[in-house]
Amino acid sequence: MASSPNALIRTIAATLTVAGGLVAAGAGPASAAPAYVSHPIRYDFFGGEIAAAHVIVDAATNGTGTVRFTVGALRASFDRSGRTFGNRRETVSWLNVANGRAGSARVGATPTTAVTGRGPVVVTVTGEFGLPAVGVVDS
Repeated sequence: MASSPNALIRTIAATLTVAGGLVAAGAGPASAAPAYVSHPIRYDFFGGEIAAAHVIVDAATNGTGTVRFTVGALRASFDRSGRTFGNRRETVSWLNVANGRAGSARVGATPTTAVTGRGPVVVTVTGEFGLPAVGVVDS
């Protein structure tokens, strides 16, 4: 079966077009920023506006040596309705046990990012009326 030179040229052109498209598709940015993984830490306290309440402090990590802290809304511990009572600011302290870096910040509903370095990070949450809450995350 004889093939014409035009058919051969069309086959080569189609192959190069497909190969060029595959190369162009892989030529994007080297990598997107990794997604953050949430690590909730519950901080319970007694007294203040509500007799027994808690907030959830989110310590989100993305494997790049940073932790993003956010304090959730105040909730009554014995109220099953899910009502919230506004936002608070809590003191969040951290210590990276791999490299010794440490820090502290007043954290609220707006995320606060700490450069901790990679490795396990011990996080404590303290406030006016409660016992400290402790969590460990891997940054």
